Amino acid sequence: MEQHKKIKVAQVIGNSTCGGVPSFIMNYFRNIDRNKIDFYFYTYGPSELDAEILHLNGKIVHMPDVRNILKSIPFLKKSFSEQKFDIVHSHMTTLSISPLLAAKLAGINIRICHAHSTTNRNESTYIIKNLLKPFSNPLASHLSGCSHLSMNWLFGKKKGASSVLIPNSIDLSLFHKNEKRSNELKKTLEIENKFIIGNIGRFETQKNHLFLVDCFLKTLEAIPSAVLILVGKGKKEKLIREKILSYNIADKVIFLPETSDIVKYYEIFDIFWLPSLYEGLPLVGVEAQAMNLPCLFSDKISREADLTGTTIFLPINNPLSWAETTLMIYREKPTYQNFATLEAKGYDIKDAAPKLLEYYNSLLKL
Repeated sequence: MEQHKKIKVAQVIGNSTCGGVPSFIMNYFRNIDRNKIDFYFYTYGPSELDAEILHLNGKIVHMPDVRNILKSIPFLKKSFSEQKFDIVHSHMTTLSISPLLAAKLAGINIRICHAHSTTNRNESTYIIKNLLKPFSNPLASHLSGCSHLSMNWLFGKKKGASSVLIPNSIDLSLFHKNEKRSNELKKTLEIENKFIIGNIGRFETQKNHLFLVDCFLKTLEAIPSAVLILVGKGKKEKLIREKILSYNIADKVIFLPETSDIVKYYEIFDIFWLPSLYEGLPLVGVEAQAMNLPCLFSDKISREADLTGTTIFLPINNPLSWAETTLMIYREKPTYQNFATLEAKGYDIKDAAPKLLEYYNSLLKL
């Protein structure tokens, strides 16, 4: 391969309007050497990330929903062929079957299937995900993922063990508390002198917000000054709001929109809750630990997510345990210094982005 030629990579995302996957790819895109590589973002439609992608000289291609194989596969095959990509990197976990098949038909030799999550029996797509699981492996030329749990789940233990871990790295330099800005936002939200419980995540079944509201109700009994901040959007928002109203605690819960400057939300949190039914390795969990927040995670989340040895895992059938642990943290006010640990484990994007470029280069030389 000629040294001056830029690597062309199709990053197949699908839904880019919210969630950890678009954030993961953007973190790498912002910090990779864009003189050596071009990212083409394959998404379902416009998103709040588009302006930044274009500003950084990325390309955006809107594609049909991959679940519509009669439309998506011919579209992707044609697009991949025309663009003559060096690499197709699919981030759609079990739904990667469509873009990977299209890439194979288009003659793309390097086709990466990336495992970002797992599943749970309570999820409506549980059966479909498990049916689709075996088909991504043979269509991919290379396998990667954000955690050993997610790779073992998608690829099986044998192939999972030989897959490449690409960490959900973040820009650690951004995660330092600005007291002035934090106080201003608290004042705007009228939550000065409150104990702030934070959660960031799509309002979908996976993120388990209805249980989270139960936990908050119990916590209010022990900490009347507590408020809950929920950041995100999604199909379950109406149900979540209805449950909050039924408990008569709407004045204690604040819904905030997603923002590219997510640090300003972490700055005001006193504790971070993540009661998900399942995760791969949650990006928000990395961010919360980078902000040195006490973190309570669901015990359904991989222990790999405890990058700093400071995270507490709790069951998702017992709201009282979440309230009692939160009360303990409220009283003890533990402090952490997680930066060096996260950096040493490869979670600083300044180190991780060049390694992704090296990985792509190594595949092209095989």
